[in-house]
Amino acid sequence: MKIIVLAGIPGSGKSTLRRVEYADVPYIDMADMHSSPSNLSHSWQEAMHLFFNEVFNHKERGTPLLIVEGIFATGSTSLRQLTGYCNSFDIDIEVRQLQAPLHLCLLRIIDDYVEDGDEQRLAARAYFAGKYRGGFV
Repeated sequence: MKIIVLAGIPGSGKSTLRRVEYADVPYIDMADMHSSPSNLSHSWQEAMHLFFNEVFNHKERGTPLLIVEGIFATGSTSLRQLTGYCNSFDIDIEVRQLQAPLHLCLLRIIDDYVEDGDEQRLAARAYFAGKYRGGFV
């Protein structure tokens, strides 16, 4: 099994790249892991545990390629945990860090808000774009 991690701040183009280059490949979007009603009460550690269970299930089903998209900033705990997990279960991993200027990411985030009207999503994405922009140099 191989995992391709599409890493970048919100609005950097992870989902667009996934839909264009990996349209028929199963994926896990870390934003979905945290925004679903069943996951709102989970801590980050609990959400990562659920995420690793999902990765393991894909490996057990024989999924040859899995796309994972999320922030996964360089040197972050989540990226180290994912890399360690993959190494321990003999899963190949490739990290593709997407970089885009912060102002462009914020414009994309606002465009998404105009479409979906979700103020909580807007605030969270703008916060994380600003917080992690330095992790993708």
